[in-house]
Amino acid sequence: MDPEESRWILATLSRQGFSGARATLAAPSEKIMTGLVELPPAGTGAPFDQMVRMEFARVHRRDPESFELVCWPLPQSPARKTKSHLYAAAYGHADADELLDTLAQGGLSVEAVDTRSRALARACAPVLFDDSRISGILEVAWDRADLIILYGGVIVYERVLPDAGMCALSRPLSGLLGIDEDTLNVLLADPDLGGNTAEARSGLYESARGIISQYYASLAGELHAPFSYVAQQYPDSPAGNLLLAGDGASMRGLPEHLARALAMEVRVVSLTDLAECPRFLLARCSTGALTTAFGLAKFGK
Repeated sequence: MDPEESRWILATLSRQGFSGARATLAAPSEKIMTGLVELPPAGTGAPFDQMVRMEFARVHRRDPESFELVCWPLPQSPARKTKSHLYAAAYGHADADELLDTLAQGGLSVEAVDTRSRALARACAPVLFDDSRISGILEVAWDRADLIILYGGVIVYERVLPDAGMCALSRPLSGLLGIDEDTLNVLLADPDLGGNTAEARSGLYESARGIISQYYASLAGELHAPFSYVAQQYPDSPAGNLLLAGDGASMRGLPEHLARALAMEVRVVSLTDLAECPRFLLARCSTGALTTAFGLAKFGK
């Protein structure tokens, strides 16, 4: 990102009716360091926060003062009995300063920085199972997908899937069909990939459907191991639901394919599920594209 792009974002928000230049930022997922931290049980007198930072710095081989850290206790697991466990996420000062300076040059004033996972979990809290079930949120963006798994409403696992973004599907399809990516994105929302036209019935479109099926199968395969790992940590917990967010959540057939592959309820979560939206904004609020932004807007509330 450069200052010009920052100015473009601010101008776009202004045209859409937003006022002011204050913003809450989601740190780039690929820049976030995460990990499980094991510590002695609370109440032993140990300086808990300092020990978390030191242990996290040791594991990631970083200066303990070179990052901002947030952590939260994990629900007790039969697989981990003797120590307290926390899940920690950190964002390096150098990376943050570079991005914040760029945004400031473009006129944006960043009030807070959060992780995408926490923003998504905050946004989706009303429709997530908060009992002893294992649920997840999958945000499918252009260049990657972000997976978050929760137990009892608490984030216990997250992973960036760099090869699972929409570009992994859009680029080969646009080349095959000879159409631009914007047109293709509209086509991907069509359950019949073009309907009953002669083109849709052609062998070319049959090949396109095959590419889509392969992408869905590959994405499902990426999710199996993380859900299996969390299920081992909480072996008596039934499956909850998987919520889809991001621009790719609206791809037709994706929820049904993942539901069959993972044997759990899968649905798209949009702003209309989370908040009351004005009638003139219903079309924009009915996809999963703005879910993370909604979670960021609720930061600190």
